[in-house]
Amino acid sequence: QNHKSSTPESRPEAESADTDYMTIDSTDALKSLSQELKKTGYLAVSVGSSNNNVAASNITGIALSSGAGKAFYIPAASEIPDDKRIPLDRVIDAVKPVLEDSRIPKYFHNAKNDLILLHRSGADARNFSFDTMLAAYLLGDKALSLKDVVFDRLKIEMTPSSSLTGKGAKQISLFN
Repeated sequence: QNHKSSTPESRPEAESADTDYMTIDSTDALKSLSQELKKTGYLAVSVGSSNNNVAASNITGIALSSGAGKAFYIPAASEIPDDKRIPLDRVIDAVKPVLEDSRIPKYFHNAKNDLILLHRSGADARNFSFDTMLAAYLLGDKALSLKDVVFDRLKIEMTPSSSLTGKGAKQISLFN
């Protein structure tokens, strides 16, 4: 069965889910998150990048989920840190122990790009267990963005990025 992304007008109302999303915007919060993630049974990982060309891209943020409805976004500055982004080297230092823990399975969407970006930044994810983009492709889906796969398969509208980045003058970019 082929799944195509439906237009927003034709999409049925998505199921709501209890969610706990947090933007990690301080080194203290990052340290606490690092300790919390060490206790997780699995980890979903999504790496934000400055553009779609992985060879010329930098990490701009890392999203992590350690359970249903529980997710964290860490805005990272790979070049010039500001008051809304944590320096990338500190982000990598904090998440590297969990990413490299082979006892914790890791789930990705478009793992190839994320794994390249993480490796280039000094972290090699071990126990890579699943790639939702690859699975959607093998199932015949035509629309492979994470937003489309989540809606088409789970009937859940993803949280808009503006809820992580803010709006207006206080908005931080997911991209450098």
